[in-house]
Amino acid sequence: MIIAEKKKKNKFLSLISNYGAHAIETIYAHGSVGPSPIAAAFGFESGQGRVIISCLLKKDKAEELIDILYKNYNFNYKISKEVYYG
Repeated sequence: MIIAEKKKKNKFLSLISNYGAHAIETIYAHGSVGPSPIAAAFGFESGQGRVIISCLLKKDKAEELIDILYKNYNFNYKISKEVYYG
């Protein structure tokens, strides 16, 4: 799953397509966090202007893609045997 700015949607769709992605789903996000002193204190941002991209990939391709996202796009991730977060 990739969460990114809407203006970067096509870049990430192209990237995951290059890794053989199937069943690609794009969701346009609308966050519920509004501007408030409490939200700002905890570093929360409004989710407006974001897109959520999910897809199915073979395990080896998913691992390669996660490395590219981490190295080239400054994504942070945690990996378990079954779930990949980006």
